[in-house]
Amino acid sequence: GLPVDEELMIRVPANAPNQVSTYLGMQKLLRSSCPPTAMVVGRDYLAEGICLAIEEAVLVIGQDISIIRFDDVSWQQE
Repeated sequence: GLPVDEELMIRVPANAPNQVSTYLGMQKLLRSSCPPTAMVVGRDYLAEGICLAIEEAVLVIGQDISIIRFDDVSWQQE
């Protein structure tokens, strides 16, 4: 029952979803006047771009911003 704010969504091209799209979208969200404190990502591999943008903004994942990701695709974590 919550309203959806399209400005808070990162859209990726359906024909070529990639980490670059999520990276650029997350950079934009982090520069907004009210940056997110949590993100839900529909594909694990797309979370990689989001994580990179967060780390470049010198934020700590799990402390400054939470990420919920799913789809069980493995990618290397440090």
